[in-house]
Amino acid sequence: MKNAGKYLMVSAVVIVVAQKIGEMIGNIRAGVSPFFNFSFYDLFIQIVAAGIVALIGLILYFLGTKKESSQNHSDEQQNHPKDSAHAVDRTTSTKRIKNGLLLLLAALATIFALYSCSKSNEASPSSTTGASHNQSIGTTQTTSGITVYITKTGEKYHRSWCQYLSNSKIPISLEKAVQRGYGRCSKCDPPRLTTTEKTRYTIAQNDGFVFSPTNSIPYLTMPTQPTVNVPTFPQTTISLPSTTPRTETASTSTPTTVLSRPGYITLGSTQEDVREVMGTPDEIHNYTFFSVWYYGSSTVTFDENGKVNEWSNQGNLSVWIGDKKSGAAPVTIGSLQSQVIDAMGTPEEIHNYTSFTVWYYGTSTITFDKDGKVKEWSNQGNLHVWIGDAKDNAIPISVGSSQSQVVDAMGTPREIHDYTSFTVWYYGRSTITFDKSGKVKEWSNYGELKLE
Repeated sequence: MKNAGKYLMVSAVVIVVAQKIGEMIGNIRAGVSPFFNFSFYDLFIQIVAAGIVALIGLILYFLGTKKESSQNHSDEQQNHPKDSAHAVDRTTSTKRIKNGLLLLLAALATIFALYSCSKSNEASPSSTTGASHNQSIGTTQTTSGITVYITKTGEKYHRSWCQYLSNSKIPISLEKAVQRGYGRCSKCDPPRLTTTEKTRYTIAQNDGFVFSPTNSIPYLTMPTQPTVNVPTFPQTTISLPSTTPRTETASTSTPTTVLSRPGYITLGSTQEDVREVMGTPDEIHNYTFFSVWYYGSSTVTFDENGKVNEWSNQGNLSVWIGDKKSGAAPVTIGSLQSQVIDAMGTPEEIHNYTSFTVWYYGTSTITFDKDGKVKEWSNQGNLHVWIGDAKDNAIPISVGSSQSQVVDAMGTPREIHDYTSFTVWYYGRSTITFDKSGKVKEWSNYGELKLE
């Protein structure tokens, strides 16, 4: 018992130290600071857990010491000198067996606890709440339907519990993550597509829609019921282009000014409108606050009132909210949705979240805040975005430079990602990070930045 107590006390400390060293090594392998995403709260929880284990070990240690002392005292009181040596030997052997069994039991208990924690962390992502419904559909037990997670700025995909998801956590199917060029995170070691599954299935563009080459019949596994992040399109803030003398007429199906064009689906269209344009859907899935209709690999999502508020067009949907206008001003931070439509036309995908909305143009994205104004973008070469041009005589960037000084030195960034307490601008692979007052606080330069 005393040895078991020693083992528990030492193992409690070793486990915490080993875990932190493992996290630091994982950060280094991922190419970031060893202390990236360090959380004092997580460390506090780990220390508390280790302290409980160590306390149990300390109790066992003192109980074992007390028992050993009592046993020795009893041996000294024996009145049989001839048998005392044999009694001591038997007592010593018994104590060694007990200590060995207790040590083995403590080791097995610790291993089981670590294994249980590991398995709970690697639980199926389909049980994670808060995922966007149109990105969590189709989770299965094989890697051909597993949901993984990406971030707004990263180039890796992760498991749901990965520490790199603290700032943003976007669900995506494993197939689509691979198709879009995301690599595997070296820290959380997410699953990969096996060669067998790649040859057995041809994955369509939307998550979870799988075609079997043996019968060419699509099938879709039922998604888990989402409980948060219920999509609600901010129709009260959208202001779409005014009508033209051609064939557009103002729709009266929604309380906001949303345009319709004969033969096209638009935001606010009813289910009858969609059926008239697209015909009977291949699949219909109803949920508590929304429903999804499938046309091949494309989807149309209706809110709880039966009005269109999202879509994912893989090329076969007739959707429209406005045409791109020649000579329209480029998209900039603070642009309205109507101005984005003038510059870019109708997006291929619209996805709504609790506090923001994302429009897709190919692989590029434009993100609106809850007031319907542009706050972020990710330009893969096809977006018409601008916040300023680089100037030849601009001063180099240094810590404390303002955003306007960075624009003078570098021009319009390829990507802008806004977080609660900081903002990140991308120029190629390089990044510049601003604090909440808009001053440069750090950067990562791969040769593109003009620095002092």
